[in-house]
Amino acid sequence: MWNRNDSDFVNGTLDEVRFYQSALSDSQIATLYNTNNQASVARYIDRHAAGRSMCSPLLYATD
Repeated sequence: MWNRNDSDFVNGTLDEVRFYQSALSDSQIATLYNTNNQASVARYIDRHAAGRSMCSPLLYATD
């Protein structure tokens, strides 16, 4: 849990990060975990935001 402190950071690397518009249910998490589905990712740099880049998944899931 992040407490907005300078000490709240990951000491290592992150892999396979995904963002969702809402919290996932236990069954949705289990389905994602048990599915060998590797999403392609497109990365582009927003030249209007200094030092930032944006990744956009190319996998379109359906519910």
